[in-house]
Amino acid sequence: MKLEDFCKNKILTNLRRAAEVSVSLSSLFQYPFGETKALGSRRNIAELLEHLAWIPKEEILLMKGFSREEISTQLGDPILSTKQLAKALEESLNFFEKEIKCIKLTDFYENAAGTKMTAYEWCLEVLTHFVNHRDQLYLNIVLRGMLPSKEMLNQLFPGHLPMSDKSYQDLQRMVKDYENTNCNNR
Repeated sequence: MKLEDFCKNKILTNLRRAAEVSVSLSSLFQYPFGETKALGSRRNIAELLEHLAWIPKEEILLMKGFSREEISTQLGDPILSTKQLAKALEESLNFFEKEIKCIKLTDFYENAAGTKMTAYEWCLEVLTHFVNHRDQLYLNIVLRGMLPSKEMLNQLFPGHLPMSDKSYQDLQRMVKDYENTNCNNR
């Protein structure tokens, strides 16, 4: 396997894993997602999940020079359930995979902000953007007191050391301390 193909496969594998985690995390929210404001964001939970689902496809379209208005016509329906999120993510990731297989990672592109970077750097930016919003989703779950079980956390983040009972208790205590400060806008 060529180094370029190896790098593309690693990026795709990490994006797909982050997508799986996002779908699992979204299942912890009550439906419909509605207007629940995402903490630390201008978006509500439904908008955050919708943005997350379409990041891979949207980034490809931006790279190809589409305007934000043109892109909005290329994206799917609003996401109102975990099943719809999984479907939208699959569509978005398949589009991303098809497109990056046709580019060379050493070619240069200009992002929406006008910064020139290699396709490899751009792929890493897409992955970072996606993981940032996945983590924002996780933070919203924890800060709303919906802390996933220790077992679920270990499943969501494979490759990390399993969370010990003490670490989980510390996390529970931190969430409770946060809730007690009355800073939580549920």
